[in-house]
Amino acid sequence: YPDGQVIACASTGTPDQIERWFTRENRKDEQPVTLDEGVLSFVNRGIGATVTYSGTIGPGELHLDTVSSNGHTATKKFVFIPFGPGAAAAHAAANPEPEIVVWPLVPSMPDDELLALLSDNHIVSVPYFGDHPLEVQSDEYLDDSELVLAVRNFLALGPADRANDGRHLLAYCKMMVDAAGPDVLVDMDNQMPSLDTIWDFVTPRFLTIRALDAGKYAPQRTTYTMIQGAVAWEPEHGLQMSWENGTTLVKVDTFSGHPTNGVALDDPEKNAFVFFCYDPDLCTTRDPAPGEG
Repeated sequence: YPDGQVIACASTGTPDQIERWFTRENRKDEQPVTLDEGVLSFVNRGIGATVTYSGTIGPGELHLDTVSSNGHTATKKFVFIPFGPGAAAAHAAANPEPEIVVWPLVPSMPDDELLALLSDNHIVSVPYFGDHPLEVQSDEYLDDSELVLAVRNFLALGPADRANDGRHLLAYCKMMVDAAGPDVLVDMDNQMPSLDTIWDFVTPRFLTIRALDAGKYAPQRTTYTMIQGAVAWEPEHGLQMSWENGTTLVKVDTFSGHPTNGVALDDPEKNAFVFFCYDPDLCTTRDPAPGEG
């Protein structure tokens, strides 16, 4: 803003959705911006972590390094998109996106080819989500073997697994309706979805692989394959899904960056839940592992 303040939020909504709530009056979490010799910097003190942003201003975009209090670092590009009636659509028409090449990841793919696609941040697709394009993100401290194994395990999951996992998303949607009222269904024809239709309102966007070292939340170093995206019933905070070792779904919730509910809530006992909220009737648990009851 002209007076040197900034508001920030991690969201997966569309510009039209974000415009409803991402305003200075609504956020109430302004932070000062500094601009020193062409370097722009500010701090976003969110609920889950404090993130420091620092970088440069380019034509219509920001190139910023981010450092989070939870240990995550990244370099990101933020692209300008105007708000206002029709502004986003007009901007998109005047600035068409280049054609995107989507590389399907399949179980039969050799390790070296799979690793090349994962390491170079290509746009990929996975069997679980069909042909939806996903941008790959991975932690730099992952070994190549960990990266390949976590994704290869995930590639064994398909549409049948996705249908089975819909119950966790439906619980998330029901919680939002219960907490915020039926207005959250405005982008869903004002109707509560069913298990058969819940996935119609999910747009996956990122495939992220990270590791959790042995300690309070994991008995041994564990990799997690995570999906971030948008959901129609919560455009502000979106969706995160996390699979332990790429095989077992362990978390469905708003986007937080945390791979399990135990980490997100600082309570290892919450790792038993896939979706966790204030209503015990809406909380869901993991499917039993093979051989378990």
